[in-house]
This record gives sequence, structure tokens and C-alpha cells, in this order.
Amino acid sequence: MIPNLTPVHAMKYQQIPNHGFLFALLDETGRALHTPFECKDYLQDIFYSENNRRRATIWGMSWEPGTISPELEWYYLLLRDRDINLLKKAPSMLKFLHYFEDAQGFQKSSILVYDDDPHTVVLKFSGEWTKNSGILSTFSTCIRLSGPYKVSSGDPMEFLRATYRDYRKSGKISPEYSEVDYERLPRFFSRLLAFSRGYKVPGTWEDTPNVQSAHDHGIIYYPDYPVADFKMQEEGGFPETVEIL
Repeated sequence: MIPNLTPVHAMKYQQIPNHGFLFALLDETGRALHTPFECKDYLQDIFYSENNRRRATIWGMSWEPGTISPELEWYYLLLRDRDINLLKKAPSMLKFLHYFEDAQGFQKSSILVYDDDPHTVVLKFSGEWTKNSGILSTFSTCIRLSGPYKVSSGDPMEFLRATYRDYRKSGKISPEYSEVDYERLPRFFSRLLAFSRGYKVPGTWEDTPNVQSAHDHGIIYYPDYPVADFKMQEEGGFPETVEIL
């Protein structure tokens, strides 16, 4: 498979840029199914459309169902950054993802193909990540959170706590594409912790009323949050038993 970034469907997104870090779903031949995007939430829009067999139009994205099957065992996601050598980051990214895949009992992701350009990698990931908007949002969030992570960094959740503390002190993080998720980490840290302990995110695409809901209801808005195990405080959104700072 040789990645081909000439998209099947060209689109002009209305998105907030994120330092040039791009996502693109590929078909089995390596052809990009759409113009690469920086807003990870478009992935949720695509799978909403395919699972509900409805055309989805949102923020410059226009998706026709039937472009890709929603029932595949594996999918291929091209990741690209104009400034960062993602080839070097591939082993740490995989270790980070495998931590959550082991917790959920998912098949493990792999880097299937490296393009000649070290700024581009192709991630092969399980269809288990695509079962609802919350799970899929967790997947794309973990990809970006893994940016500063190293193979030697140890437990990912403890790494996130420490990295967030450093970020709050310095106001800086590298790579820059990770900053958007570290900045909002307090809003979903407890949910990610629950996910790392095997919490199964409820909900189906069929229960998702429209594409706007699919786009908006990601990792920050897991439905039916497990308050019995992670009781939420009234203010701040943190479980009483979880501290990030």
C-alpha cells in the first residue's frame, strides 16, 4: 500500500487549524477518501453517516454513505505533520494506544506502512474503536495526547498527570499539535481514566440523532457516566477520587 493523498472527495473544511497535524481515512489501496483534515471530530461525522446511511454535511464536510463500510475489522488512518517526524514517534504512539486497547480488549493498532516522507505514517486500527462517537473521539484524542509520550515514559495516565502539571507551569508543550488536548485535559481526564479501567462507553450510532450531535458528543460528553465508581463533583467536572493537579 502506497498512500495516495489525491482524495476521492475533495472538501473545503471550516475548521480551527491545529499546527498542520492531519488525519485522513484511506481505503484498502491507500487512497485518501477525503481531503485530510485537522479537526479530529470529522471522523465521528464520517462514521455517523456510514452507520446511519445518511448524508452528513457539517462545517465544510459533505459525506455520502457508501464511501466506506462501517463494518470493517480494520481501518487505515493516515497521520501527517509538516514539522514533526512521525516515523520516530510511531513506537511511542503505539505503546500509548496499546495501553487503552488492552484495557478495552480491543485488537491492537499497528503502523502498517511508512510513506517515504517521515512526516507521514499510516495507522492500522481496529473497527472496535468506531462503535460510537465517544469511543472514536477517545481514539483520536489519544493519538494527539501521545505526542509528548516516549516509550520510556511508563504508565500513560501518570504521564498525563505529570505532563499536564508541567504544561500549566510553562504554558508550553511539544509537539504543539498536542496542546489543544492537554489544555482541555481537566474536562475529560476522569473519563479517560475510567476508559483505561475498562469502562465501556454506552451508546450507538443509531441512537445519535444527527451529525451535529455526532460531531459534538465526544470524549468530553460520555453518556451515562459511571458515577458509582467515579462520582463527579458539582464543580470542576472531576471525580472526588481523581486528582490531576
